[in-house]
Amino acid sequence: DGIDVKDYNLDNEVIQIDSLTVRDYGKDVSGQSAVDIRGPVVLTNLVADSKNLDTRAFRFRSSGAQGRAGSGTVCGVYFKAADAASYALQVSTNVSDYVASNVESEGSGLIAVFESGSSGLAKGLIGRDLLGDALSIFGDGVIVDGVVVNGAVGRGADLELGSSSCVVKNFKFIGIANSQFIRVNGDNHKIIDGQVEAGKLVGDAGANTVIRGVINYKTDEVLLSDDILVDSIGVKSFVF
Repeated sequence: DGIDVKDYNLDNEVIQIDSLTVRDYGKDVSGQSAVDIRGPVVLTNLVADSKNLDTRAFRFRSSGAQGRAGSGTVCGVYFKAADAASYALQVSTNVSDYVASNVESEGSGLIAVFESGSSGLAKGLIGRDLLGDALSIFGDGVIVDGVVVNGAVGRGADLELGSSSCVVKNFKFIGIANSQFIRVNGDNHKIIDGQVEAGKLVGDAGANTVIRGVINYKTDEVLLSDDILVDSIGVKSFVF
């Protein structure tokens, strides 16, 4: 890792990091981060650039033998990577008290990754020429508000199996290679106010999925203006 903060005694005060650049990390071990945090943090202005496989720009770590779960705010992250397994932001299991904003990713597989048990808020996300899904979300109550993706080999968003009660809103997905602009596994999700290309699908909508206000980004034609509420478990596909 570039910086790895532990919290063995559960007594960290707020870790403040500002204007940091970390390059070419993660050569020998997969899963390395430019910044890896346990305990509370205020981070602003991080640039992370690595051509090595399976890296992260920033990670809120889960609780464990090395201390409390990460928490706090992250604002202003730019990440450049070269593989689908790398993430600009990883939020690990049982991390819930965080806000991440103004996160930009170029070339990595995902803009943001949230693992099982996490919640919180991510807003103001930008992804360009991504090599996998833009958003991959495991979690309960995760809110993504404001995301623009221009080019992705995968989907704009994938709400993974086991997730619930997540919200993706105010999005614009351009150049999504997958036939599905979003896959919605799990229950009680809301997909609200977005712009996509005509002809894209919603895949695997679970129970009580609400989809509202999706339009064709080229023409502003309303592709879906009313709520679609899926009230039974099963595989559903909607063509826009």
